[in-house]
Amino acid sequence: SQVVLTACDFVEGFLRGLEAHLPDAQVATQLIENQPSSVTLQVQLLNSVQATIATRSRIGYDVLLRDEVSFTLSHQKGASDRQEVCLQINGLEFWPLEDSVQLRKTLRELLGDDFTRTSVYQWWEEHKEEVCPVNSSKLRWVIESILGLRTVSAVTPPKGKEKMLWGFLHARRMV
Repeated sequence: SQVVLTACDFVEGFLRGLEAHLPDAQVATQLIENQPSSVTLQVQLLNSVQATIATRSRIGYDVLLRDEVSFTLSHQKGASDRQEVCLQINGLEFWPLEDSVQLRKTLRELLGDDFTRTSVYQWWEEHKEEVCPVNSSKLRWVIESILGLRTVSAVTPPKGKEKMLWGFLHARRMV
């Protein structure tokens, strides 16, 4: 089915990306048939890997690959007895950018009870270069890559910009 092909394409893209960006990584793979409707691909890395996602993807997370990453593709009976395809991934984690975490902590302390989307964005506009220098801050790169586009900046109202920054500051670890 198209869903199975899409899941397989995702796993293939992941592995090709790993190979392209970490050509020296020592990797071992093993395919395990769990049951007739489930198969797992285990990927063993010599060490865990922490990496940054390219800025132009505009994703405000870093990626952590544990030393074992597994992809399990299974067919399951869903609601109304429909067959569903599930791709479960273990060992792949997304961590908020360190400067997002630190900035949220700093702003909570500085702004206290006035820690709101509006006050945070106003503070950001006045102090962004001090706390997130454009030459070294991934958070700043991501935000600038979005709001720096004239077409986006022109049509995004202040409330939209506030929500965007607020979302980056409240990103949580995804495991």
